[in-house]
Amino acid sequence: MTAADVTAIEALARKKGATPNSVMEELEKARRKKRLPAFSESAVRRVLRGEAYQRAKVERRGRPRKATKRVIKAFEKSRGKISKKAKAKGQRVTYKMIMSDAKLKGKVSVRRLQPTLKETEGVQYMKDRERPERTKDEIEARLSKAGTWRGYSDEHWQGSTKDPQEGIHGYIDNKTFAVPTSGAKKAHLLKLKISGHLRKKSEGNNPEFLRPKKQHRGIGCPSITITACVVPSTGRVVMWLPQKAWNGATAKAMYETHLKKALERTHGKLDFYRLVEDGDPSGYQSNLGQEGKRTAKIRSWQLPPRTPEWNPLDYAIWDKIEMKALKAAGKKETKATYGEKLKKAAKGLGVEYVKKVVGAMKKRIAGTYEAQGHHVKFD
Repeated sequence: MTAADVTAIEALARKKGATPNSVMEELEKARRKKRLPAFSESAVRRVLRGEAYQRAKVERRGRPRKATKRVIKAFEKSRGKISKKAKAKGQRVTYKMIMSDAKLKGKVSVRRLQPTLKETEGVQYMKDRERPERTKDEIEARLSKAGTWRGYSDEHWQGSTKDPQEGIHGYIDNKTFAVPTSGAKKAHLLKLKISGHLRKKSEGNNPEFLRPKKQHRGIGCPSITITACVVPSTGRVVMWLPQKAWNGATAKAMYETHLKKALERTHGKLDFYRLVEDGDPSGYQSNLGQEGKRTAKIRSWQLPPRTPEWNPLDYAIWDKIEMKALKAAGKKETKATYGEKLKKAAKGLGVEYVKKVVGAMKKRIAGTYEAQGHHVKFD
């Protein structure tokens, strides 16, 4: 209720023979002419009784008006600039910061901006995604390699070229899994796989809708390290369980025995095999690891630093294997029994699924190039 509204009610009440009902009727007629909603009877009676009320300068009832296109354009231009500056300083971006930079203070309110930004631009407060932090050198390395690799065809990445010597023959990676040694630990690990529930906002703290913190995922669980190779031409995943600690000697043995046999069995004896792998200095890129690759006639296509989104195992297959193994796990698992379940889960992945996952490689590399070495937009 504005100051003018209060003054109008008081003026009507001073008329000879005025009653609360007559004041209400007169006030309702006057507001109807202006196409304004009527005040509640209780609000008018409080004014007539002289009870405390707050005089507002502007009518605040009803939906706020939308911000203009010019205001939204100025806000969006400043938002991108302020977001970059704030990240460098470790600050959280606020409406106040952006409105100050865009010189919108006094021209529009946050109450008007919020619904318009959400409706027209899709801009609203959201939690930041967690992604690996990359240095300038790492971003440049990703951009440089994406610029070279994006020229290769889908057939190259899928290992389906006419000449078996061409194309990628395998994607290799290591992964450490927590072993569910009891039913409670199995339930704990499965909860970590749930991304959300169909629930009310007020039910967020209900026990059935809570998820354990990721940094507590392996507490009290032994771990097992797995080495796997995706063979794109056949859509199969070959897996090994290193019996010793992962290092150069273990990597050398893996290249010279397990991997060499798997590649020869799949592709026949070739002059060499192309393998996509990361820059793991303790195993793949160690001196002994390099020696093992030379013996097995493997040419390494090394991924840029911090680029898991270019390895099918990292961006899809590992999670699928772990989920299948967890569901199949019993009440008591050991490293040996759970390792076998992981192997079985890898073998059980459909050929079409694996080929579909590998089929996204070219798109992901091109996406990294378009993002100038930063995070892939669709990831």
